[in-house]
Amino acid sequence: SDTSRTSEFSEKMKEATEVLRTDTFKDFEQNFASHVQSLTGLADMELGFRSFDPMDHYRLLELYIQETVGGLEFLPAELGSGTQSALAVALVRAYSQIVKEATGLVIEEPELYLHPHACRYFKSVLQSLSNEGVQVFYSTHSPSFVNLDSYNDLYIVRRKPGGGTEVSSGRNIVMDEEDRRKLKLESRFDAAKNEMFFAQRVLLVEGPSEKGTFKIVPDLMNIEFDQSGTSVVDTGSKTQMPMFSYMLSEFGIPHVCLVDKDEGKTTGQALTDKIANLCGAGNIFIMDPDLEGELGVAPNKLNYQSAMSLFAEYTKADDIPVVIRNAVDKLCPL
Repeated sequence: SDTSRTSEFSEKMKEATEVLRTDTFKDFEQNFASHVQSLTGLADMELGFRSFDPMDHYRLLELYIQETVGGLEFLPAELGSGTQSALAVALVRAYSQIVKEATGLVIEEPELYLHPHACRYFKSVLQSLSNEGVQVFYSTHSPSFVNLDSYNDLYIVRRKPGGGTEVSSGRNIVMDEEDRRKLKLESRFDAAKNEMFFAQRVLLVEGPSEKGTFKIVPDLMNIEFDQSGTSVVDTGSKTQMPMFSYMLSEFGIPHVCLVDKDEGKTTGQALTDKIANLCGAGNIFIMDPDLEGELGVAPNKLNYQSAMSLFAEYTKADDIPVVIRNAVDKLCPL
């Protein structure tokens, strides 16, 4: 009967396919399955390849995933984008291990459907692939997939007001190893700073106390920072602010700097002048002598929490120190 003939043909094809499963191919399949399991946690699945056309075995292989309990099968197109990206990475890694040749990987928005921990891990996987010689390209809207110290590898694509797009890059940015080390530490211990690459405009402040005030200031001034794509970034110190201003200028991101006067300090005025030269003389605002002085608080008594608590007592924009209001007023139209 036709059924028995079809069944017999299917069994013969399975036997023939098994003959084509060379040791090299089995190694590839095993490596691939191992990488997928480590990237996705799909420990209760079996992965394999099957042929569409026996006359063109390897070129037309179809990837599938089968539940070990229940036997349900899924094609990659039926899975989430995050899992699909993990499958692509696993394929590239397994292929590179077997073929020993340079390969490339292109992923669109690898952060889709991944929780924060998985995003950070996936970013480290992509970085390790790059370190192994694989050319990795991806587009992203997530700060988890960019680092401050990787500015040379970044390209920012934006829509132009009149139509079309423009691309800016950090390929021409030059920093010494010490500055790059500082950026790496800042990015590692405060990933929120990476957000500045996605911002329409940025307010640079010296530290967490100043940043804390801007949890309250926009509401008092009836301004929505998130709606306008505005980020407040604390640079860790005034001495590190030039690095951030330099990067933002090279990427064409408008920004304003809010700094302490540092009157009497040996390098105070020189550092202020350096920052002004980078961001523009009209885009630097100086607190006299510092945030505590502007607020009438004893020196060195403010931190992130106390600054927010103090500003939370304000009821109107006029309560905010003038220099801070002026900085925000200058930032918003940029």
